[in-house]
Amino acid sequence: MKTMKPVRLLLPFALLALSACSREPTPAPAGDSPDVKLKKTLSAYVTEFLRRNPTTNTYLGGAGLDPSLRDVDGTLRDYSQTALEDEDRWLTDTTSTLDAIDPTGLSTGARIDRDVALAQIRFMLRQHQVRRYQERALDTYVSEPFRALDWQLQGMTETGSGTYGTAEEWTLVVNRVRAIPRFLATAEAQLEIGRAAGRTPDRRMLERDGLNSTDANAKYFGDTLVKLATERVSGPEKERTLTELRDATKLAADAYRAFHTYIARTYFESVTPPKVKEAFAADRYAMGEDEYDWATKNNFRIDVPAARLFDEAWPIVQATQAQMIELARAIGQEHKWKLPADGPAAVRFVFDELSKDYPKSDEEMIAWYRESATRLVEYGRKSGMFDVPAEYKL
Repeated sequence: MKTMKPVRLLLPFALLALSACSREPTPAPAGDSPDVKLKKTLSAYVTEFLRRNPTTNTYLGGAGLDPSLRDVDGTLRDYSQTALEDEDRWLTDTTSTLDAIDPTGLSTGARIDRDVALAQIRFMLRQHQVRRYQERALDTYVSEPFRALDWQLQGMTETGSGTYGTAEEWTLVVNRVRAIPRFLATAEAQLEIGRAAGRTPDRRMLERDGLNSTDANAKYFGDTLVKLATERVSGPEKERTLTELRDATKLAADAYRAFHTYIARTYFESVTPPKVKEAFAADRYAMGEDEYDWATKNNFRIDVPAARLFDEAWPIVQATQAQMIELARAIGQEHKWKLPADGPAAVRFVFDELSKDYPKSDEEMIAWYRESATRLVEYGRKSGMFDVPAEYKL
């Protein structure tokens, strides 16, 4: 899990957000009870976290939680050193506030919420201060603006037959695109700090994200986004919106091309074919055993060291593989398929055959999604896993 890739924090954070801002403890606590104090602290924490993480805010619909977060959808995260230092002070202060709330006085659910928040804060502080991930997070820097805008476009209001987005929503899109050049300039500055300290992206990331994705994003902002907007924007502000968006996307595309050039010049001997300079060719993918141990303990509350986890897990892996092979052969027999003698090959064969059952049209795909989503909501109601309001509709 990486702080720099918001999507990887979404499930625990979404649950924390729902818990902090929606759930009422049972029975209702007194005004100054520990549960109430915690709820206020977590509500403030969730709102500020979304303010500082605009992409996550867009994905989770932060404006529905707090109207003040609506304009955040027109921004990108500030990864500058000054901003991260300010964020770390805020996270440290929040930790102190949470530590001051005695967990023994909390209800069971509130106690879990407090533990989740503290674990997430410790994780983010370690990413910034110990692992210094912001100094080598090339994948995040390249992909985050696209992710933010993609989710933003998906969530737009339907305004007509095939048109989407109110004038206000498109203004936020334009503002976010305008923020891309500064965002990438900050990324370059952070990567330079990391390069000077010997903390650089993995060689595979340099090629995949530094060369390929920057090129793809330059094309997206230089061409695709404006075409999408031309099809979707409606209303009296259409021409003004498209003019502003064209100007913004041109600057964004230029910024991605410049970032591509920086990566190529700094890290590569040649780009056709790609050849990373010797100084950056080492394998930097693995986080290392110490960091893995820290993460399993902090993130999952598992005190077992990584080496022991590996040894203890291997028999489970083997047993699971045996069960998969057994199941594959049963499925093959039921369908009268002639499976390979090799177990893993038999599993692969069955997967390949089953994958042929896919939706043959967009309409069928949407129908399958709708059916599955409806079943999930019904399961949530029956199981009591979540408090799904009676009026809730997809």
